[in-house]
Amino acid sequence: MATNGSESRNVNQAIRVQLGNERHALRDVERDVAASMGIGFDGRFYRYKTFRYERFSDAISYAELERRRPQYRATVIDAPPWEKPVEPSEQEQRVMAALGITFDGRYYRFDGYRYEQCGDAANYAQSRTREKRP
Repeated sequence: MATNGSESRNVNQAIRVQLGNERHALRDVERDVAASMGIGFDGRFYRYKTFRYERFSDAISYAELERRRPQYRATVIDAPPWEKPVEPSEQEQRVMAALGITFDGRYYRFDGYRYEQCGDAANYAQSRTREKRP
């Protein structure tokens, strides 16, 4: 997708405003802009070069910051693939329901803590259950 600098900035600003709290809801044009900047989504995090971000707007902001540096040289960047968001399996959903674990689209949560893996949240939840037994 070829855009001049001001068009790219306008699209990027629109992306940041629109995304606010949305989860992984990018339209094709937005994904094209992200890919042109070398940004991908691995199912959990937005990735730019060796960095990973929880928020898409942070990835866009850093990519834009790099482009404004005097020493920046445009190169062809292979963006990481854009994966489907990670979702708990049916078995994980059963475990979550039994233990009171929630999933917010990115993290498993239990007792005020967040976990990247359901098994970690389940282990903690089970340990808390054992502690409460007489």
